[in-house]
Amino acid sequence: MITYLLIGILALMVVTLSSYFFSINIIYKKINKKNIRVLNIFPFEVVPQKRTDNFFINSLYLIYLIGLVSASIIFATKYFSVLTVIIAIATFFISLFIAVLPFVDFVSLKKHLYLDLGMVILFFLINGLITYLSFSISKLYDFQNVVGIVCMVIGALSLFPSLYFIFNPRLFSLNNEVNDDEISRPKYFPLAFSEWIIPLLLIIGTINLTLLSSILTV
Repeated sequence: MITYLLIGILALMVVTLSSYFFSINIIYKKINKKNIRVLNIFPFEVVPQKRTDNFFINSLYLIYLIGLVSASIIFATKYFSVLTVIIAIATFFISLFIAVLPFVDFVSLKKHLYLDLGMVILFFLINGLITYLSFSISKLYDFQNVVGIVCMVIGALSLFPSLYFIFNPRLFSLNNEVNDDEISRPKYFPLAFSEWIIPLLLIIGTINLTLLSSILTV
């Protein structure tokens, strides 16, 4: 039963997040005549802000985040342990951080960077814990369960982007490029990219929890 519930939540998350990105890209393209470049444009520059006509679109993002937190809580409640509870708590806080980030511009630079730091650390923590959980469950089955092994591999692969953001020395570099006395925005801001890609990659953790629930309910 829990597996089907998690599948439903996962489907809702995919639909709402993809709809949200599609919607804000349409708005951005209508104004700027080009698509959002996630490599060097920050979410707060394109996300509809408070007291604007399109602010209601952010409800799609909120539904996605509620689904993300709900999935981790449901899993932790059904398969209660210290590990699953920590995953649920970490998921709650990272959801809180990425919910606030698009509405904090660089006027509040310190606050923005603290939110980014918390997001990156929690992203690594969640991926690491889910990978360890996958390993532990696979070990119970003497590594004979294919689904468990798949979860373990997916979890291990998800650690690579986590490590990339944590150990990237240029993550918090916000310097513009200077060419022939002309100042221009770099083609790539690692921090901007992280703010777009981490919410998307968090879906992988929910996929892993859904797959693990199918093993544990057998």
